[in-house]
Amino acid sequence: WGLRVPVDRPPHLAGAVDMARESSRTDPTRQATSALLSNGVRMPLVGYGCAGRIGRKPLGEALELGYALFDTSQASEWYLEEELGVALAMSSVNRSAVFLTSKLHPRDLGEQSTLRAFPASLRNLQTSTIDAFLLHYPRCFGDLCGGREPEGTWRESWRALESLYEQGQVRALGVSNFSPDELQQLLGFARTPPHIVQSWMDPLHQERPLREVCRAHGILFQAYSTLGTQWAGRGVRVNPVLRHPVLGAVAAEVGRSTAQVALRWALQHGVAVIPRSTKRRHMAEGLDLFAFDLSAAQMASIDSLAAARYFFFSLVFLVLGLDRQPRRHRPERRARAAPTAAVVYRRQRRVRRVGRCGRVRR
Repeated sequence: WGLRVPVDRPPHLAGAVDMARESSRTDPTRQATSALLSNGVRMPLVGYGCAGRIGRKPLGEALELGYALFDTSQASEWYLEEELGVALAMSSVNRSAVFLTSKLHPRDLGEQSTLRAFPASLRNLQTSTIDAFLLHYPRCFGDLCGGREPEGTWRESWRALESLYEQGQVRALGVSNFSPDELQQLLGFARTPPHIVQSWMDPLHQERPLREVCRAHGILFQAYSTLGTQWAGRGVRVNPVLRHPVLGAVAAEVGRSTAQVALRWALQHGVAVIPRSTKRRHMAEGLDLFAFDLSAAQMASIDSLAAARYFFFSLVFLVLGLDRQPRRHRPERRARAAPTAAVVYRRQRRVRRVGRCGRVRR
């Protein structure tokens, strides 16, 4: 299979490589590779991201194709936990074969408010336990929390998560969207350290400082938006990952899609991924990541990409006109100004002349 593991790789990720080799010898589209978390819980390295308010139909198709991890959240602004619960109930897949991750809405930060909010995920997902429960954000921002301050802080919420973990209602704990400094604070504060850290990572936003903290403490890093979807929220019209020439060249060399190359690059760094699509063909591609390998040179070419290079790439798009919206999505053209009296007069004279040749006069 060829996944390269540096000698300083945490033991739980090294063990995942052996399991990955065994998986890829059978059917790579049905068996996602697993990582052994620091507490001994096994977690698939490839999952299905449920952001975008994904409904039960595509979720059911993902279950049918063989996705064994689903990442959702209590933040109904982006996720529909209850739709995933219905898809699971309608599916023939055994609950024990699926790893469910959910996250706490930041409006419920605080120990007691977290304990009150957690059962909603159990009801929505129609389950008695959740495999991994994460703090979605360390704080509220913008209007995400409806203009009200939460009862407490992420530190107090972590104490609540530790209680749920000790009671067996959650099998693994984690955080999402924490900075390296906040993660260091958590590590110095927690009785039970996080098993999973989730954050945005793609070839142009590689999140190296946070990944280094995870590597040093044996925490599994899980990446979201690995296919460049976060850039749209930053005013970038063209996806700079899926349209990047370096990634496109590597994709041509290995005979895979650019999306598969980006996901495979993350996996070879020991990073778990949760791609999202509602198209069946793309869903299948998201699972078919273990039957090919990126060479050391190909990995190095992608590793060399950085956010600063993106701005040069964006300039190229601008010069070539590739950042223009498709015609059907362009704003309507501005209404024409009313014709002047002189223009109306010329048009009337033109109609009168044509009328002599048999056209009805106006």
